[in-house]
Amino acid sequence: MVTSNNGTHTRIERIIVLLDSSRAARIALDAAAELAARRHTRLLGLVVESTDLLRSASLPFGREIGFTSGRIRALSSADMERRLRQQAEEARRLLAAAGRRRAVEWSLHVCRGQVETETLAVTTPTDLLVLGRIDWARDTGLRFGQLTVRIATTANCAVMILGEAPQPAQRPILVLYEGPETGDRALDTAALMARDANQALTILLPPSAETQVERLEQTARNWARRHKTAVSFMRLPSADAPILVQALRQTGGQVLILSRASHAVQNPAHRSLLDEIVLPVVVVP
Repeated sequence: MVTSNNGTHTRIERIIVLLDSSRAARIALDAAAELAARRHTRLLGLVVESTDLLRSASLPFGREIGFTSGRIRALSSADMERRLRQQAEEARRLLAAAGRRRAVEWSLHVCRGQVETETLAVTTPTDLLVLGRIDWARDTGLRFGQLTVRIATTANCAVMILGEAPQPAQRPILVLYEGPETGDRALDTAALMARDANQALTILLPPSAETQVERLEQTARNWARRHKTAVSFMRLPSADAPILVQALRQTGGQVLILSRASHAVQNPAHRSLLDEIVLPVVVVP
């Protein structure tokens, strides 16, 4: 479920996973299918056929470099159209297999355009969008963190960002808590995921003056009592992204949940966190 601004809860009605031909997308699909099975929701695979690639292939000087051979070959519109059809067919095959394994209802949506624009057009507030960490920057010229931060900060639903390496299941759910104004929705989502995964919930407290941290911890404890949720706490040593990444590695969490309004998402100096962190990240609106 997702939490609205007035504190009420709405069921997540659909899991959307962004697909391409990469290994990261397959890992994202597996995670999305598992989430759909846990939540008894529908699974939608989204394939965005890049108009930039199609435009490049139509140019007379369009070329491609073989990934393994390094050979330069002419690239035509017909070649690109064929590859896009193959990509969509492969996505459908993988979706069908994931649906059978997890016994979930699935569908595939194929569209053309910019990845960011088309993805945002498909999502609704009751969706959870799952993104693989690799390959989506190739067609845009952006670092992955730039693209995902833009999607995560503008999507009208929660966004999960996954790396290539699947995380062990027997680890706590981590949530960064910066106060009730922005953090309660992240706490609600974290508690839900912890119950679904039957795992512990660890609340991360950002660095601040001692009295402020104690007040923040007490507020979170009050939330935990109201929701009958067992929690533990970890005080972060610094707000700097490299130190945060190191602290999170030492903690060994299964997934990190952040509010969209948190400094880690909104502050450009901290956005490298999304590039460097290994474990999955969920950004909650």
